[in-house]
Amino acid sequence: LRAYRSRGHAKLSLKDYNGAVTDFSYVIKLCPQYSLPYYDRGTVKYKLSDYKAAIVDFTKAIKLNPNYEFSYDWRGSSKFELKDYKGAIVDYNCAISINPNEASYYYQRGKIKLWCGYFSEALSDFDKSLKLDSISYNTYNYRAHAKYLMKNYKEAIKDYSIAICTDSESSILFYNRGMAKYFSTDCKNAISDFDHSIKIDPKYVLAYSYRASSKVETKDYNGALSDFDMAISLDSLNTRNYYEKGKLEYLLNGHSQAIKDFDKAINIDSQNEEIYNWRACAKYSMADYENAIVDYTKAIKLSPKVGAYYYSRGLAKFQAKQIESANIDFKKATKFGYVIPKEVVNFISLQKKN
Repeated sequence: LRAYRSRGHAKLSLKDYNGAVTDFSYVIKLCPQYSLPYYDRGTVKYKLSDYKAAIVDFTKAIKLNPNYEFSYDWRGSSKFELKDYKGAIVDYNCAISINPNEASYYYQRGKIKLWCGYFSEALSDFDKSLKLDSISYNTYNYRAHAKYLMKNYKEAIKDYSIAICTDSESSILFYNRGMAKYFSTDCKNAISDFDHSIKIDPKYVLAYSYRASSKVETKDYNGALSDFDMAISLDSLNTRNYYEKGKLEYLLNGHSQAIKDFDKAINIDSQNEEIYNWRACAKYSMADYENAIVDYTKAIKLSPKVGAYYYSRGLAKFQAKQIESANIDFKKATKFGYVIPKEVVNFISLQKKN
């Protein structure tokens, strides 16, 4: 038995997974009440991405030896791959109850909780993991991400910085820290992190995209347009880049180019009301009121309770001499909480009298 099990482990280390399964299966055939070969075969099936079969083996191993923590660990990972997140958490709870001093169990459970949106619980697990193993850069990275998702950007930056000290060649870590700085309005330093990320990975689309957004905030508009163009050249199906570039073009009075960018964004994502709204604004600025009305109407259809859309459509209708219909829109805008500026109200009233 030992010889077959040892050969199975040797084949596993050589990535001869099918051969390893054969050897572990033979051990099981000879001694079906021995728990470890089920565990061994389960790990191989996990590496073969046969997670359902792996769970069957780990479950059998647990039935034969319910105090073997590693079976719970691997079964939890298998359940995670199959999106059985609650089941995975239960398994890591069991592993922790057997061995509460293993940092990786808290780390793995924290990742699952983070994935499920239990940010504060995930943060607690990462804290516990780091108390047991304070040099795991992966745990600092995930703890930073939990803090980031909880909008605690300053603390997230600290953890990302620790992770970067351990792995200074990770484009993702620099990108993540850059994002935390971007959302904490430290756009100048965010640009520096995006620079590092792009230097490591020159094809990192999101790094270009958010470096562009950071440059918009620092009023480097030409640099921002260049970065958006680079992001688009690397990924022509990313809605955000066309949308954000279109907004910048609009703010720079390049209304015609802005409309082209919004057109491309809508071709990719036709259910985003904000893009229709911005395209309508660009058309309105070009005095194309009829087509602006069409786009405002599409935005309203997608989000019928946004008062600003009714107000903007009302202005377009007013300019198109659709006075009665414009007034209906203004009333709806007020109904949905939009406060119409007094000067606009006074102007409309004056036009009615005339």
